[in-house]
Amino acid sequence: MTFRIDNGAKMGVFLRSGFVTAFPKITRLVLELDIEMMSSPLVNPPSDAVPPRGLRSLRLAGHSALTILTWLHHFPNVDSVALCFVDKDGVQAVRAALQQLGSALHHLDINFASSEVVIDLSLHPNLRTLIIRDHVCPRSSHHMIILLQRLAAPGLESLSLQLKLSTYRKFNWAALEAFLCPTRFPRLRRVEFSQDGDYNPNGLQFLREALPLLEASGVLRTDSKIG
Repeated sequence: MTFRIDNGAKMGVFLRSGFVTAFPKITRLVLELDIEMMSSPLVNPPSDAVPPRGLRSLRLAGHSALTILTWLHHFPNVDSVALCFVDKDGVQAVRAALQQLGSALHHLDINFASSEVVIDLSLHPNLRTLIIRDHVCPRSSHHMIILLQRLAAPGLESLSLQLKLSTYRKFNWAALEAFLCPTRFPRLRRVEFSQDGDYNPNGLQFLREALPLLEASGVLRTDSKIG
């Protein structure tokens, strides 16, 4: 049979009652979803089907983010979330999901595709790794310092930022460096920058000069790509 998913509600039913419950023992899910038509027989899930309670890591892209995040309460052990290209349509779902995860979240990788996506990092005091990919252009660079200064995670070990450096020339790098001090983040061992768009070695050299304390401490990384 041909099954056409023509609205978000039907897609959600398929993912939650059929797809996800078909893998009750998974601990990591990578899902990118852009569905218009499916050509395969669909059967009702068994009455005892349950979501994978041991799921710990989610990497979501496309339509999957909205659908899976609204069902997050069924995954009590999730502590790692990667959200690819979060746009304005996903703002409410992302905010609600991150608020629900709260202090349980240890690893966050978020890709901003809209200036309307605003998150509160103070909700996640136990973050160990944080990756922020800023693909919004134009964007006021002031937004980033406000976002980061909400971060209150003394156990943070790694911070990675992917930025379009040409829009960050007037960014207050001194304020960022002062904020990322050992007193506030005693376990921070890596502050990594990569460029969004065309590679420019001068941009990376600019970062080394703009962040002299991080460079001298050996924490700063500008020569690798964020995975």
